[in-house]
Amino acid sequence: MELEHHQKVRDYLASVCSQIKRREIHEPISQELLGHIQDTAEELVRAGFSEEEAVEKAIIQMGDADGLGKQLHRTHRPRFEWRLLAIVAPLIGLGLLALYAMEVNHLIYSNTSQFTSRLVFLLLGVLVAISIYLLDYRRFKSYSRFLYAGTLLMSALFLIGSLPNRVPTIFLGAVRVNINFIEASPYFFIVALAGIFSEWDWDQPGGFVKASGLIGVPLFLYLAVPSLSAAIVFVAAGTALALFSGAKRGQVFTLTAVLAVVAMLYLSLEPYRLDRFFSFLYAHRDPQGSGYIYLKTFEAIHSAGLWGQGFTFPSQHLPAISNELIFAYLVYTFGWVVGIAIAALVVTFIVYIAKLAGQTSDSYGRLLVIGVVSIFAVQFAWNILMTLGFAPITGMTLPFVSYSGLHLLMQMAGIGFILSVYGRKNMVRDSRTAQS
Repeated sequence: MELEHHQKVRDYLASVCSQIKRREIHEPISQELLGHIQDTAEELVRAGFSEEEAVEKAIIQMGDADGLGKQLHRTHRPRFEWRLLAIVAPLIGLGLLALYAMEVNHLIYSNTSQFTSRLVFLLLGVLVAISIYLLDYRRFKSYSRFLYAGTLLMSALFLIGSLPNRVPTIFLGAVRVNINFIEASPYFFIVALAGIFSEWDWDQPGGFVKASGLIGVPLFLYLAVPSLSAAIVFVAAGTALALFSGAKRGQVFTLTAVLAVVAMLYLSLEPYRLDRFFSFLYAHRDPQGSGYIYLKTFEAIHSAGLWGQGFTFPSQHLPAISNELIFAYLVYTFGWVVGIAIAALVVTFIVYIAKLAGQTSDSYGRLLVIGVVSIFAVQFAWNILMTLGFAPITGMTLPFVSYSGLHLLMQMAGIGFILSVYGRKNMVRDSRTAQS
């Protein structure tokens, strides 16, 4: 019995959907209700009713169209995860406070105010996050392969165009706003891979090799720039996507080991790079050279005390205090109380997002959240560890805190994706299940 074009059924479904403001769920709800009506009608036909009588009785059993529509609207109304923003807001506030204090105390020098620029990028980031939240994240899935190819092409073009000065940037207008696409590209790659891996068959012939290539090719680009921070973030998030998309642990271990060996071999071709990478292990051997920045960082955080030294940070004491080393500045200024509070916020943030991923039934949405939280986790952990001297300084910024307009835009976009997935987690079936 096919009732999709039955006029009474169509009128009933239209009445139900008219009460549901979220248009994107009209089609799946209509299909689900149609299935219930059809199953009930078929049972009634087998019981001896005519087809028309069976359809009418099946519709009556479904209940009043307006009442059912209002109930479904309440069930599927947009959800907004305010608790996530409550975790992010203090981190953003700390970053703004630190930038303002640095400018007032003349610790950073720039033609434009970094504090003002940060406010502008924060506003843009909020708009980006809201826009992505309002969009149905599933729309991005069909463009995953195009996004991957486009990001790869753009990264290659920026690499070629930056060979003379080794800085892959462009400038927008007379204000000379630097946009480092290489540093932003891991976000695009991970969004693309989330869509690709959501339907990936790891048991297909050559499936593991092809997936390894999808992760390996961008890694070579990052090493060629070189951008170790982008390489570390991308590989960590990419392998996380591989693991949670169905790859066996042995495959993920092999992939990680091979990529790590390739990276170390590449670094060894330029001995100074390898030396700089591991200089944090023997900083005291070269206090005026590669160990200088580590020793000054240790000095700042070790002299902070529990409550900090206030706004007395020595001028030109540390380079990049508004970016990579902002955690050292915050600890020195406000003490280890704030440092521990930041670490607690970070752990809460990562664990909370990981739980949201576990609550998402759609494979694409789940991988999107896993990819984004993996990027955040690596950036948070690496930045704090390198400040404490347990990891090399690679240019890894502290999410939502460090000064970097483009990074903030991408981080807010990541928040937008998380909110978009969370807002639809109760109305989207697993894409693989839906197709079977």
